[in-house]
Amino acid sequence: MTIFDYQFIAQNVHFAIYLAVALSAFSAFWLYFDAWLIRRAKHEIWKWLGFFCMTAAFVLRAAVVEQPILVNSAWQTGADTVSLWLVLAAYVLIAIGVLLDPLQERPKVESIKKNFAATGIGVAPLVGIPLAALTIAGLYLRRATIGLERHIMPMAWAFGILAGGHILGMARLWRDSSNVFINMLTAPFGPLWVAEHVFYLAAALIMGRWVLQYLTKRFQSQLFMVFTGATMTIFLITTILFTFLLMDNIKTAAANNLETATGVLGYAISGKKSELQATAEAVASQASVLNAIKAKDHAGLVKLTSGILPEKHITSLVITSDSGQVLSRAEDPDRWSDSISSDPLVRWSSIGQTKSSVVTREGVGAPVVMVVSSVPVREGTQVIGIVQAGVTVGQSFVDGIKDATGLDSAIYAANKLSATTEAGTDGSSRRTGTVQLDRDINDVVLKKGQTHVSSQPLYNRPYLAAYAPLKDVDNVPVGMVFTGMPQSALLQSAGKALELTFIVAIALVILSVVPAYLIARSIARQLDRV
Repeated sequence: MTIFDYQFIAQNVHFAIYLAVALSAFSAFWLYFDAWLIRRAKHEIWKWLGFFCMTAAFVLRAAVVEQPILVNSAWQTGADTVSLWLVLAAYVLIAIGVLLDPLQERPKVESIKKNFAATGIGVAPLVGIPLAALTIAGLYLRRATIGLERHIMPMAWAFGILAGGHILGMARLWRDSSNVFINMLTAPFGPLWVAEHVFYLAAALIMGRWVLQYLTKRFQSQLFMVFTGATMTIFLITTILFTFLLMDNIKTAAANNLETATGVLGYAISGKKSELQATAEAVASQASVLNAIKAKDHAGLVKLTSGILPEKHITSLVITSDSGQVLSRAEDPDRWSDSISSDPLVRWSSIGQTKSSVVTREGVGAPVVMVVSSVPVREGTQVIGIVQAGVTVGQSFVDGIKDATGLDSAIYAANKLSATTEAGTDGSSRRTGTVQLDRDINDVVLKKGQTHVSSQPLYNRPYLAAYAPLKDVDNVPVGMVFTGMPQSALLQSAGKALELTFIVAIALVILSVVPAYLIARSIARQLDRV
């Protein structure tokens, strides 16, 4: 499983756990609200208002997509801030309600001195929230141990565990640390993030179980919570399944786009072949070049071809006799008279064929990939020489592809990197010369000559990458073209859709509460009449 898949699953787990806490808090709200409707005790108002705010806070936070997936979201910033203050307000209200609730003292025991320390709330809600949660845990613990209400001990545990989760949540204060270890420890979806959510889930289960044993004593409330819980569960499962399908479709579409982009890269190289062929044919058709080849006039050919390289933006221009003996090299006039008769393109052109191909050559530090076109020079029907033009497919070529598509791209000679848009660790040099060691990629692309699309780590970052073969004149793979995008970019492109999906799901859950209550009340009244 890649980091991409882990982050996506973790985001859905975050959504589910926060909704579970919200459901438990809503159950507690309904328990206290139902009791208040019967007794109209003023201290109960503080409790059900507190649990209602707690429900709203966790529902709001459930829809927040974490920063590695979605950045610069106004909803994320606003919802995160509001939810923190709502949680703080909720805990203060609950604490006031528990304090105002008269203590049911144990019989035959002298009055015990009431002694608790008032907990101050810090300026930042991230600091005040765990303190408030611990205060509530202490108040429930006091009522369960000093008083007669041992049945509320689970609430002390629940709020104590919630406080632990909030303390772990304070790790976000150190997410911008320059220390790599601290940054990894406190990052979204990191170890402390996971521990925080485990604490919240445990608190939700304890609180939910405690509330459930009281709801069973009130049939209408029991029906209402069953309907609400079932509705939330259905929406939760539907939302998670939908987001998985959504992300799968996004990944498939991105993979298809990468494959298409790799094909476009191949077409761009084919375009280079056509341009080179036109340049070589234009040189071969000149009568002055033909006469110089016949006379094997090296100086004349050097003069005739001296301005072609910068004019046509090509790397090399070689003119040979019909046997492959070099008569002129425009890029290196002093190197001539050697033979390149073993060159496959020269052999084809010596029998009158025009051919273009991708070729690879050794270079300093990294191999060089070139597009070469070879054209015969004819006198009548007889081949008397050969013109071969070439251009390097290098950094400017892949940079142009990235400017046009926004995708990282690279060229490989066999499995060795020749040119890439990916900068090195210094931020300026390129990572050329590295070797692609993935056996699947090498087998599919270099041996079978097929395109390979997959998720893989690249330069210690998860990438969605596509590789396609570069083939020579004999249709044998001699290199690869690569296009790819960081999976973090893919996550961010899907972040808005995830955020909107979560918001809509929560809105539907909230809207379903009223019908659930009306249905429960209707069923309860009908049964009362029986």
